[in-house]
Amino acid sequence: MKEDNSSEPSLPSTEDTKNGESGLFVRIYYPTDAQCLEYHNVWPTWSDNQYIGGLISFVQSALGSWPSWAPRNDYKYIDKLQRISPYIPQSIFPKLFKLMNGDVYIPIIPSSTLSRKKSWPLMVFSHGLGCAPFIYSRICYDIASFGFIVAAVEHRDGSACYTLPYVESSDSLRNSTGIPYRRLDTKDDEYMVRNEQVKYRSEEVKKTLDLLLDLNSGIVNFENIAIFKNNCKPKDKEFLSSFKNSMDTKNATVSGHSFGGATTLLSLAYDNRFRTGTVFDGWFFSLKNEHSSLFKRISQPVLFINNESFISDENIKMQSKFFEHNSNHKSYCIEGSVHQNHMDTPFLFKSMEKDTDLDTEIDRKKHLLKYFDPKDLSFIRLDKNDSSTIS
Repeated sequence: MKEDNSSEPSLPSTEDTKNGESGLFVRIYYPTDAQCLEYHNVWPTWSDNQYIGGLISFVQSALGSWPSWAPRNDYKYIDKLQRISPYIPQSIFPKLFKLMNGDVYIPIIPSSTLSRKKSWPLMVFSHGLGCAPFIYSRICYDIASFGFIVAAVEHRDGSACYTLPYVESSDSLRNSTGIPYRRLDTKDDEYMVRNEQVKYRSEEVKKTLDLLLDLNSGIVNFENIAIFKNNCKPKDKEFLSSFKNSMDTKNATVSGHSFGGATTLLSLAYDNRFRTGTVFDGWFFSLKNEHSSLFKRISQPVLFINNESFISDENIKMQSKFFEHNSNHKSYCIEGSVHQNHMDTPFLFKSMEKDTDLDTEIDRKKHLLKYFDPKDLSFIRLDKNDSSTIS
């Protein structure tokens, strides 16, 4: 197996952790020396039924009152979907999903031994509105395979499609009632709601970095509550202690998709432990009244990766102002790509592409999944001796 800085990735593993009283829930992807195909019998399922049910609940909410910021043209038959969706019971959708896709697994090894080839740089990943970390499994384990420890935080502010409650143990988790997606009422001020959520999310990102740094210091004051295939219970705190002295703590980056992009910018503005940021098709509505202050606070380089169908004049204007304050930022636009292409869902609903317009002009395997070539890695993983971006 080649080193992580080559064109060939290492193999990723994963671990779910929950942090004490805060209820922080994080999935951690990391490099391992184990051979993934040899452990296919323990690959975790893509998602539990509660999350898939939560996903249709979010879709129903969006179709019921189409967001002004969402690109309607990404879906050919949105009018028909709007008429049908209210009649799809949330409890039935997981069965429909299985009929369409069968059993879906993630090709990673739960609780595998962490590779010790080097100290790994860190990435905290923030999911989009109505999503959850499982929807971004491909991008997270791809990045981990190139030599990162990636912590995908599951936001508990009501912006996730579904999330788990705070519980004392993995046994309690089985019978617990989760936190659903928060549907907005007509009386709600959406900007106020989203602004409160993005601030909450930013705090969770900060706590996630705290958690990683604790792991690196050998402090394990949280529990591994993951339950994997065949009810395989997670390893104990001794396993989590194996992360001690495994991280390059001077190279921490924060990234996110859509609403997670706004979370990324706010996190950069108020936590200079993050050396860089990556925004995948950012949705910045929640920060529309705070742009000017963010421009001044963010000294770290930011990489913007935009999709052609989602990028708007407002987004271009905002990014242009960012460049006026810091020439180290970079921005790219993927032609022929749609907002959903950063997620796993276009791969899973491949049979529906022709009906939903998820069939884009790009080859996802060539263009979507390999953002991080050596040039991009050098941007995210700054040289240890370069302190010019620390404010």
